[in-house]
Amino acid sequence: MVSAGAISKIPLTQIAGTTRYTFAGQPANETRTQDALSRVVTRDYFSTVGARLREGRFFDISDQLSQSPVAIVNESFANRNFPGQSPLGARFQFGRGGSKAYWYTIVGVVKEIRERGVAEELKPAVYRVHEQADQTGDQPAGIVVRTSADPASIV
Repeated sequence: MVSAGAISKIPLTQIAGTTRYTFAGQPANETRTQDALSRVVTRDYFSTVGARLREGRFFDISDQLSQSPVAIVNESFANRNFPGQSPLGARFQFGRGGSKAYWYTIVGVVKEIRERGVAEELKPAVYRVHEQADQTGDQPAGIVVRTSADPASIV
């Protein structure tokens, strides 16, 4: 085995799992059409699936349970909400946590990962590291493995 990681919803499935988001200072009436795929991952998920960064960073060991959690978004999210500019450092609330919801800070933009079926349209996606996903109760439920051996040999 080369590496392994976990994610709340396995890529290439048609499970949507979208959640609404709101940027700091944004009026509530502007958020009706803002929804993104919600994925909770372990730190090794992105390297295991061969994800590439467009800008910023991946999750690292310093991303622990915190009142100031971080998020990584995909290119669809960045292009929709920040056309022609960088989203790094932008803050948003995710889900329906109300006034006590965490404000996530965007620390990275990942190139598109085909989260849903190959024939499905790409959607904005937000990735949160498992240690900081305590408000929503999402848990990594699927395992991804990268191996240099025959995959059947490690099952």
